[in-house]
Amino acid sequence: MLNLIITMHDEQDTGEIHAHTQDNVLAGRITYVKNDAHHITIEHTYVKEDFNGQGVGGQLVKAAIEYCKTNSIKITPVCSYVVHYFEKHADEVASVLYK
Repeated sequence: MLNLIITMHDEQDTGEIHAHTQDNVLAGRITYVKNDAHHITIEHTYVKEDFNGQGVGGQLVKAAIEYCKTNSIKITPVCSYVVHYFEKHADEVASVLYK
């Protein structure tokens, strides 16, 4: 698994979580929409082709989950990768899944 630098880029109505290598190369990102102060919808997970299969998507989703747990935010997963992650890790994500 790559040692990535994860950064949050939060705007008023949207946001992104970026994963960069130690050399500051963008490896992937998650994009989300803020539904309100305590609810986001993750719309897309993108991993650069050079980084496929190296755990970038998983690290991005874990960062989103931790951010939401810390800030009492619920997640609606729309992106197929995140939907699959939530199904596979139901116990881990139960506290942040929007119902």
